[in-house]
Amino acid sequence: MITIRKEQRDDNIAIEALTISAFQTMPYSSHTEHFIINALREKRQLSIALVATDANNVVAYIAILPVKISDGSANWYGL
Repeated sequence: MITIRKEQRDDNIAIEALTISAFQTMPYSSHTEHFIINALREKRQLSIALVATDANNVVAYIAILPVKISDGSANWYGL
């Protein structure tokens, strides 16, 4: 059964491994996505950070954070 919950500190290694795997073969990737997530988490920039678990294994991750739009529009979020 899949469970969705807020990320916890113990999830960080699994989230990093999942992120590396997800972007490993993507030609547009700089392969730094896991570093970006860790930096945003450390700076407390993530508005929402959820994991999906199956039998206590992290199988999916989503993070949402506020972003600045070049035209000055307010209240936008990045996924």
